[in-house]
Amino acid sequence: QEPGPHTLAASQSITLHVVVTVPLGTGGLVDVSRLTAKTLGGFGPSATVTDTTTVSYSPGVALGPDFAQTVPAGSAVIYTHYLTNTGNGPDIFSVAMTSSQGWGALLDSGPFTLASGDSTPVRVQVTVPTDTLPLQVDVTTLTATLGALTAVARDTTTVACEPIIGANFTYAPIPLVVDRSATFTGTAIGSLPHTYTWDFGDGTGVQTGNPTAHAFSTSGGFTVTMMVANPCTAQYSMTRQVTVYALPDLTLDTMVLNVTVPLESSMMRTLNLGNVGSADLVWSLLVTPTVTW
Repeated sequence: QEPGPHTLAASQSITLHVVVTVPLGTGGLVDVSRLTAKTLGGFGPSATVTDTTTVSYSPGVALGPDFAQTVPAGSAVIYTHYLTNTGNGPDIFSVAMTSSQGWGALLDSGPFTLASGDSTPVRVQVTVPTDTLPLQVDVTTLTATLGALTAVARDTTTVACEPIIGANFTYAPIPLVVDRSATFTGTAIGSLPHTYTWDFGDGTGVQTGNPTAHAFSTSGGFTVTMMVANPCTAQYSMTRQVTVYALPDLTLDTMVLNVTVPLESSMMRTLNLGNVGSADLVWSLLVTPTVTW
């Protein structure tokens, strides 16, 4: 602070002051100041003193923010975090990532060199497979490291569940006949998996599964109720009126009456005709082609 020039008598001395101003963000750095006294013109004696200033070092690291998002299966989302040097000096940081379902990928891997107070983006992409069931969760964890210091950010990705918004069913064969098994097949709009429950309105109780087979033991009209659920829909019901018919069902024994008969002789064979249906059978016998025998 006193640059001079200074005039000193023999054996006289003065006090000189050197001010060292430490800038922000210089933690861990060293400044060396040299003060040299010499006669004017450079002739005669000279002397030098050295002032060494070491700035104290306080490291720090921050990483954020955390994210939570619900996305459909088959989609991809990018999360952008910020790595910040919160220490008072420049540093080099490393970043590592883990993904609970293996869906995450680190797009910015580092290492990162940052001055004090500086930040840099660190991106993570989470890709949800198309065959992923709803409500599954992936937790992606980012860890920034500076020596013994760490900072953590987490991304929670949940697979969306679409509620059931429509359902229907079909059955075959048509028409429905007493004691004849029919196959009922349901369809629904909404996230898988679907759970189907059936009430056929004939007092036989509920059945589960899709498709499912059912036979009515009596004829008449019945109310068939299909109930379908998925992970985010407790129950969606759809009803339809069906008619079950009583029909005859012809059986023959045997189906083949082949015989060999000598000329001018006769032979008898028996045809057993039966009705295993649920209504009366009216029948007639027709021989074709017509013969006079």
